[in-house]
Amino acid sequence: MTLIKSISGIRGTIGGGTGDNLTPLDVVKFTAAFGTWIAKRNGKKTATIVVGRDARISGPMVDSIVTGTLVGLGVNVVNIGLASTPTTEIAVVNEKADGGIILTASHNPKQWNALKLLNERGEFLSDADGKEVLKMADNDEYTFAEVDNLGQVKYVNNYDDIHIDKVLALKLVDVEAIKKANFTVAIDCVNSVGGNVLPKLLERLGVKNVKCLNCEATGHFAHNPEPIPANLTDIADLCKKEKVDVGFVVDPDVDRLAIITENGDMFGEEYTLVSVADYVLSKTPGNTVSNLSSTRALRDVTKRRGGVYNAAAVGEVNVTTKMKATNAVIGGEGNGGVIYPTLHYGRDAMVGVALFLTNLAYKKMKVSELLATYPQYVIAKNKIELSDSALIDNILETVKAKYAAEDIKYPDGRDIVTYTGADNITSKSGNEFKSTGAKATKDALLATVRTDDKYAFSFGNLYYGNYYVKEIEPSEGYLLDATVYPANFKDAENTHQDISLSCTVKEPVKKQAFEIIKVSTDGDTAEEDKVKDAEFTVKLKSDIDKNGWDAAKVYDIFVTDEKGYGKSKELAKKYADFEELTPTMIHEFIDKIVVHESNGVRGFGRKQKIEIYFNFIGQFIPPYSTAELKAEAKEQAVKKAEKDRIRAEKRAETVKRYKENKAKRLAQLKADAEAGDPKAIAEYEEYCRNEEKKREQSKAYFKERYRREQEKYKATKALAEQGDSRAVELLTEYDRRIEHKKQVASEREKAKRRAKRKVS
Repeated sequence: MTLIKSISGIRGTIGGGTGDNLTPLDVVKFTAAFGTWIAKRNGKKTATIVVGRDARISGPMVDSIVTGTLVGLGVNVVNIGLASTPTTEIAVVNEKADGGIILTASHNPKQWNALKLLNERGEFLSDADGKEVLKMADNDEYTFAEVDNLGQVKYVNNYDDIHIDKVLALKLVDVEAIKKANFTVAIDCVNSVGGNVLPKLLERLGVKNVKCLNCEATGHFAHNPEPIPANLTDIADLCKKEKVDVGFVVDPDVDRLAIITENGDMFGEEYTLVSVADYVLSKTPGNTVSNLSSTRALRDVTKRRGGVYNAAAVGEVNVTTKMKATNAVIGGEGNGGVIYPTLHYGRDAMVGVALFLTNLAYKKMKVSELLATYPQYVIAKNKIELSDSALIDNILETVKAKYAAEDIKYPDGRDIVTYTGADNITSKSGNEFKSTGAKATKDALLATVRTDDKYAFSFGNLYYGNYYVKEIEPSEGYLLDATVYPANFKDAENTHQDISLSCTVKEPVKKQAFEIIKVSTDGDTAEEDKVKDAEFTVKLKSDIDKNGWDAAKVYDIFVTDEKGYGKSKELAKKYADFEELTPTMIHEFIDKIVVHESNGVRGFGRKQKIEIYFNFIGQFIPPYSTAELKAEAKEQAVKKAEKDRIRAEKRAETVKRYKENKAKRLAQLKADAEAGDPKAIAEYEEYCRNEEKKREQSKAYFKERYRREQEKYKATKALAEQGDSRAVELLTEYDRRIEHKKQVASEREKAKRRAKRKVS
């Protein structure tokens, strides 16, 4: 469990103890500190803060706590409900608010949530401001308002449309060009707020053919929500299957944008910014900025367009600060974050989609062809944890000395080295090779590249000279080829050229048989579990995916013996012998995990189908018999039931004591008031007023809740009438619950009447 406090916000996992997780108490503390800081910063008697959230499961809970805390501080709240991070940023400016809070953990899994804090410009807090808020939280520097000074809440539910209107109003967004292009677009919105806004945006842009994946804003993320290649296999398959023109993927809060080519290949998260920037610079020449977690691609594109590129430290606030200082016309981060200041200073996937489609419509080329026009770089993001600060300093000093002749910059206190070697290296899947050569020190690594789906690789835009290429990582199921291959290119002018190295190599295949024991679910002992004469057919998964089970090639057929044991012939396998599964091995064994929608039933009756697809499997022996597993499950169920009973009894006893003590205190106060005690009279009258106010607030709350439920019901009914299958399911479930409530109410009324008759 984790709680991370930084200038970018307060991130943590839901549940657990306070101070180590994002618990309700932690939410109150940091919200109260931020609300107090906002009021102090703006010198207003009553400040206003905008609150928006993504669709993660903990969102409604955190939203209610944040809103209630701000109201308790005397701060007015504009609650815009489900909204993307850039939408919330725009709302702060549009509402002329004093700040904003975005309830989102961005690309983190569903267990996480966060409070991202905005100033009056709808931008993330500066380093100094963020530290001040954290200090106030640590020191509990906040005071809640008296009852007459509580804040008010205003609910606004149309900011998606306002955001879209602003995007479409941009001069560089050409709706007519996009309409004429007649694009077919696939989107993956990872079951968050992107599913609400991205289809709307595409419709307004004139895209008629949209293939939606995970567009229901349920908060149950269908896959790891970070938009990196490893998590985007489903939409890649969809792009190939449906023959779309382009695929778009957003993270849960819609500030990052990943792009998929028509072939189902990754456009590259960094090239989102590169492609959009190239288009913007072609229309409005100027400067650009990206963070240090980026290659030189944006720099090259900017230079080609006559502008100046600047690197900023990692973090959106650092990028926007550098953009303002250099008058940059476009900027962002190498993770798919596009910042277009003409709209606002914040990462915005929606403006990225609109600008990219406009550019694609103008260029009249495929996405893969567009990608090929940009300088291609390999970027490796490997995390190395170093706890010794002295060691870190020594490493940095060594790097400075080694590359003293190069262009070295230190925008964040750490080093970025600009090399004069190869500018244009393509990264693809398959075997990985290294190249050494001209414009680098002797035997130094110049670049790495992977073989493509045609088993080829190439290095582009290299200087003429002597090069050597060696395999450093084999393809899965093959052994390393230790041969060093020379590639010599000579020219008197010392210019650049695209180099293609062609060679045929026979790689040794790593093979191993896998073993299996077939067991029955009906046996009572380990021996009875064993199943004889079970026949297994071995086929290649990729062949099955491509041609279907029946058409796939059969590699082996084997039958289990009297002990349920069976063994295949030797097959290509990466891991030959192992006693324990490591996280890395498990990651490679599992091809994908498909999580289906639940049946919608709450409680213990809820069911959800999960499919796990394996790449390959080795020896597998069940650790327990079926009878042992059943006995263990029964024992655990008994223990849990006992724990639940004890917990329920304790909770009931606590509630009972609280009610009894409260009743005693109230009775004593009433008696003192009736006896004429002035202080008691005042306190009792105040108590009665508060109770009446609570009743009125409760009535207003349930009235507003009923109104919103009715609106939701009407909207769902309209969708159901249009044939939306999901809406039909929701409507059926809603009607069932209403009927159940009616039956319960009827039974209660009958019970009351029976009780009255019995008394009389």
